[in-house]
Amino acid sequence: MKKFFALTLAACTLCPAFATVASEDNEYQGFVLQHTHDLQGVEGYDDIYLDEMPQKIVALSTYPVRTIYEMGANLIAVPVTTTMTYPEDLDAIVVPSVNSSNYDVELIVAMEPDLVIIAATAMSVHGQTLKDAGIPVYGIGMSDTTGQMNVYEYMKHQTEVLTQAFAVTDEAKIKADEIMDTFAQLEERIDEVKPLFEDKTYVALSVASATDYYLQGPNGTIGTMLSMLGWTDVFATDDEAEYIAHGMTGILNLEEIVGIDMDKIFFLTSGAATLEEAAQMAQDAKDSNPLVWNEVVPVKQGNEVALTSSYIVSAGIQIVDSINSLIDILVEDIVLEDILSQDILLQD
Repeated sequence: MKKFFALTLAACTLCPAFATVASEDNEYQGFVLQHTHDLQGVEGYDDIYLDEMPQKIVALSTYPVRTIYEMGANLIAVPVTTTMTYPEDLDAIVVPSVNSSNYDVELIVAMEPDLVIIAATAMSVHGQTLKDAGIPVYGIGMSDTTGQMNVYEYMKHQTEVLTQAFAVTDEAKIKADEIMDTFAQLEERIDEVKPLFEDKTYVALSVASATDYYLQGPNGTIGTMLSMLGWTDVFATDDEAEYIAHGMTGILNLEEIVGIDMDKIFFLTSGAATLEEAAQMAQDAKDSNPLVWNEVVPVKQGNEVALTSSYIVSAGIQIVDSINSLIDILVEDIVLEDILSQDILLQD
């Protein structure tokens, strides 16, 4: 296993991979993977310094997988997931989630990885166990713990950290630029379509089962996406306690959304991997209590969208694909509405 150094820099800016880094005694030259801004300087989240590019990477979080794969680094294991589909040619073992009951730390150690990337929330226990085995461990967050960045901004920042670290060749540097350019292209597209959706209102529910629904807040994954597109959460309020009272942290009472005027309802279906599965789960929910659901304004009007679980949690650069797909769906809805309106006018 390669010799590694875990150094914490008091004042830290993103360093290019294989940069020269000054330490107390000498200058360090090698592979540098620094943490996102919210984890820099936090105890237990030391930046990773390796003598050379890691050759056997285990990702125990889905968040870095797509970026590391696109950068051409060697992933030997990735976690089981229902929120994303791995590339078909990803030659990696799928292992149990670090938070599951069948997580096997001995299996991970036996792989002899030279870098493990683990969810920041699991660093203190599972991450420390791997560190104790002599393995370099890097913690990756799901959201900005300082609250300075929204979900999209944080995924963009996280991706930039990873691409800079793995841009170790000219080819990889080009790929890093291409990856970051997808964010720029998306932002241009958002600016183009945002006028179509400004002042529109919505409610977003995660569907855990046919009878259990949870309100998705404006600061979550889907809320951030829709806000970027100009939509407004019908329950939006500056009073967080008031919002939570509507069911953000508990099962929503369906009657709370009956009769409220809004433009669209979004069903986020837990565990659904395809839009077809999502649509079926949404239909099952409506079939469980049709009398009440038919009094929900957007359901009555047919203004509903069923989305996969990737809109509850979006991992890394997958958020770009998710927002682009969401725009496609919403623009198509507008086109269909215009066609129907024209047909009605012609009939009149």
